[in-house]
Amino acid sequence: MKKLIALLLAGAMMVTGIYAADNATGHLPDEAKLTLESKIPGFSYMGLSTNLFYKYSPTDFENENSSDLTVKLSLTDEEQDVAYLNVLTNYMNGATVTVSGTALQGGTHNTSSYINYTANFYYVPNSGSTANSLATGTIDTSSTSSTTLDVPTRTSSSDYARTRYLIKVQLAEEYSSVIPDIYTGTITFAYALN
Repeated sequence: MKKLIALLLAGAMMVTGIYAADNATGHLPDEAKLTLESKIPGFSYMGLSTNLFYKYSPTDFENENSSDLTVKLSLTDEEQDVAYLNVLTNYMNGATVTVSGTALQGGTHNTSSYINYTANFYYVPNSGSTANSLATGTIDTSSTSSTTLDVPTRTSSSDYARTRYLIKVQLAEEYSSVIPDIYTGTITFAYALN
């Protein structure tokens, strides 16, 4: 019996030694990794304002621009400042805005009367408040033309691509001979990333 106890005791010590040796050599768990990911969503804003827009954060843009703006034109054949087209994006390659227009059409008394106009788009540099003296693009509703305006590429990854165009409209002289009515026409801006 003493031999059996001694044998069991020796076996228990050997098993304890094996486990102790395994823990002492440090059977450690595999390496753990925490992967961090953040997605920065792309955004593009395009809007119209009646005043020159200086601020360039998305919040300011949404607060100070409209996607639907109505402007009353003066009855003159002089070119009139009517609005600003403003674009803000965080995409690197810029964008293109295609512009088209429809003639002003009578709405109540004579829907077959039209007033044509020319719309000119003058680029306003981001560093200033004065539009370039030469039009960047022009549409003429008498020839159903359209034009494209560029939104430049971003100059750095810490800044947005932003563009402002002053829109000037000149009515055709035919406005003086049409039937009295309220005439409306639309200039449409279609935005596409480059």
